[in-house]
Formats: sequence, structure tokens, C-alpha cells
Amino acid sequence: MGDRLKTWTDKWEANDLGWQEKNVNPRLLQHVETLTQGKKPCQIYLPLCGKAPELKWFYDLGHNVVGVEGAEKGIREFFEENNLLFDVSTDESGIPCYKSKDGRMKIFKSDIFKIPIEKLGRIEAVWDRGSFVAIWKEDREEYVSHMSKLLSSGSKIFMEYIYYNEDLTEFRGAPRSVSTEELRKLFGAAFKVEDPLHVEDWANHERAKRWKVQDLWVMDTFLTRI
Repeated sequence: MGDRLKTWTDKWEANDLGWQEKNVNPRLLQHVETLTQGKKPCQIYLPLCGKAPELKWFYDLGHNVVGVEGAEKGIREFFEENNLLFDVSTDESGIPCYKSKDGRMKIFKSDIFKIPIEKLGRIEAVWDRGSFVAIWKEDREEYVSHMSKLLSSGSKIFMEYIYYNEDLTEFRGAPRSVSTEELRKLFGAAFKVEDPLHVEDWANHERAKRWKVQDLWVMDTFLTRI
């Protein structure tokens, strides 16, 4: 996993941030109340968070935000670009925690599969934009286990994911293709996976051309812990 993490830290160092968005995801804007189930504050987890704009957006809404990111550069840039003062501490686990002065924003510098679940606290909701499709396919079952242990019954993941026909391209990600049917097979024992709420055809999108995929679909859905 160390080599896999290095792939992303190298991208940060090279400012090769093709996945980075400037604005809060529009579908999240539409469905945030469903995700938080009206709780305020709600403790929201963003795996592989980078410096996602949703971090500060959730924070400004009054929620408690927990992120995990393997690249220190991404964490520091998030706090600096958003003018958030922070402290850095490391406990016996050896995992650095970057925390806002009021304690409502915490980002741990770690591999998501290596951080002890108890360090993340009581997570009530998860926003996953690009995390599940970024990890290697052989790690997907471990991701499911991670989320199953982390979330209690009724808690929700709002996930954006992509699908492309891997038989028609040499591109293997990241991001890596996953269908709704595959999500149900992977998560079905622990989560109820809803039908996609939105389906966007990105066949003519710049990213489809860059990745040399003939078809590209961007979807999102809720996964509710059983």
C-alpha cells in the first residue's frame, strides 16, 4: 500500500491534480439534508479528501468534519487556502492530525485502511466523491469493511461513481469503473444501495477524451447502513 500512496503523493508534488474540483458538487447541494438526516451538527467523513471544497462547505454549515488524506501537501494547502488556523499533533499511533483551532475540522494524514476506526470518532455520514473509484479494485472489499465498521445502522454514504466499458479501452484508472450492480454485490450484505439518483453522459467530456474511453457515465447514489 505504501507504493500506492506514493502514486498520489507524487501527483500532489507535481501539481497533477486532474481530479480536483473548484466548486461544491451540485448533487450534494441538492441532497445534503438527506445525507445528514437533518442532524446539525453532523459528524461527516470524507475519505481521501485532498483539499475538496466540500470540506470547508460542510464546516461552514456548522458540521463537524473528519477527513483522511495521505498527502501532507494537500492537507496543508486546504487549511492555508481557506485561511483556517490549525494545530498538528501526533499520538502513539504515529498518525498526524491536522485540527482547526475550534476542533470541528480534523484531517488525518494516513492511508484510510491503516487508521484505527476509533480515531475517526462517531461518524454519522460519509461523502465519497471519487474515493471508492480511486482505490485499487483489489482493495474494494476492504473499503466496504472499513465503512461497515465505521457506520451504525441508518447512517448514509452519498457516493459519486463512474462507469465505462473496460472492454473498449486500455484505460484502467484511476478513476476505476464500477457499475451499480457491482456496488450492490460489494456492499449488499451491509448496505442498501439505491438506484442512481442522477446519471450523466460524459462521452463527450474532456475527461473521456483524455482517458480515451468511448463511453463515460457519472452517477451518484445513497448507500444506507443496514
